[in-house]
Amino acid sequence: MLTARWDRWLTVAAALLLLAAVLAQATLRALSEHVFWVLAPIPGLIGLLYYFLNLSPRFADRATTVSRYGKFLQAFDQDWIGTDRPFNPMGEEILADTTLERYTPSLAATAWGGCLLTVMFFIPSSLAHKGMGLAGESADEATVALSYAALGAFIFTLQRLIGRVNSGVLSPKFLLTSALSAAVAMLVGYALGAASIFVPLPIEGTRAAMYFLSGLFNSWAMEGLRQRAMKIFKPSNQPTERLPLGMIDGIQDDEISLLAELGITEVQHLATSDPGVLTIRSLFPFNRVLDWIDQAILITYLRADIVKARQLGIRGALDYVVVIQNIMSTDYGYQQQAAFTLMALSHQTSQEFDALQILGFNLFWDYKVNLISRLWQRDQGASTTHDTDTSDGVKLPIRDVIRDAGYPSTDLLMRLYNERLTGELRREAAMEASKFREQNPDLTVPDEVWLKSSYGEALTRAQSRAAVGTQPKPSSHYEELYAAALLERLK
Repeated sequence: MLTARWDRWLTVAAALLLLAAVLAQATLRALSEHVFWVLAPIPGLIGLLYYFLNLSPRFADRATTVSRYGKFLQAFDQDWIGTDRPFNPMGEEILADTTLERYTPSLAATAWGGCLLTVMFFIPSSLAHKGMGLAGESADEATVALSYAALGAFIFTLQRLIGRVNSGVLSPKFLLTSALSAAVAMLVGYALGAASIFVPLPIEGTRAAMYFLSGLFNSWAMEGLRQRAMKIFKPSNQPTERLPLGMIDGIQDDEISLLAELGITEVQHLATSDPGVLTIRSLFPFNRVLDWIDQAILITYLRADIVKARQLGIRGALDYVVVIQNIMSTDYGYQQQAAFTLMALSHQTSQEFDALQILGFNLFWDYKVNLISRLWQRDQGASTTHDTDTSDGVKLPIRDVIRDAGYPSTDLLMRLYNERLTGELRREAAMEASKFREQNPDLTVPDEVWLKSSYGEALTRAQSRAAVGTQPKPSSHYEELYAAALLERLK
């Protein structure tokens, strides 16, 4: 917590800074003529103030949570394998409280990050002309481009700074990476100007706007240059499809930029991260990190099909496990509902039902999925009983639910299919009976040729609704069932 002494010193410092600004405005006209000199130190100063006002207490809160998670992890390992684990790559970094000190935000790193960021923005300030510190008309094209790109980078930095302050994750590394990003933006602008790429633009002021936008949206400018370079150099295609972090529900630009600072740039990186380590490094809430990792695990399997899974209420690995767990339930109603859900997912994703079921069992036995499940259920008492009925599995580690249950019966899907197809054929029979009366008012019973043709068409329509994700071959008794239902309606 911030002491009263620090509070007084910061108040006095703020008052002195305000007094210095007033005196400069009254006596030193140079500062007011070149406003960028005054604006350049703002991001660094905000980072330094945030360190004292919020970062240290926030880290202390997260350290307490992660320390408790380390103890929980030890107990979970004991339950998972029945003995102490000699090595656990997930929790090795945080099992001892003293190791958390390595993640303590550094005042020196914060100060250096703020200073480097300020120095970067002093570079365009040295090109000051008129009011905003931008290069004048007499400057060469490259200098003008650097100046406007720097202004765009400065505004972009302030926008990111607002997001970090609001989310409470403004770190020293952010200041350092922002300084490097600003340097890159200015150099890209300088290169665009030196190459005279925008010189042919006819409208006055368009070139300056393009340089400004290249600094404001430097990542887009870099992507545009990369795409152009790919057309020229034609590199070989990447062997795997990239899974960006934006696929995860709840992760936006600010979270993506912070995770990138931690070396997490794709979904696979997040799926293999330890929730405790990620919490203490990012300072995001522990529950939010758990939810992200839960989603990331499932996305690594379903990839782009995760959108279709969400339409069925399956957001992450734990939701998928619930579907499989209900298939293993002794309650037939739960079995039916879960099987239909998996059949619908199979139909929408064009993946085989059996493959989706095997994926579910892989998640059942996955160490991290079980760990996340127990963390979400930490308000329930841990149980080590392995012979509990499957319908009471929520109180157990997920894998214990199916330890002795075996593979679900292959008859389940056929039972569900038969019930659904029977209902659909009865529905088709009622509709065809109505059509027969309208078309043949003088006949009471259709002939065999009409009945067989009608059954073939009705079966095709019924199967399209009943056999979601599967194509089983119906038995011969369905033709008799259809004929009986149709003749019943014609009486």
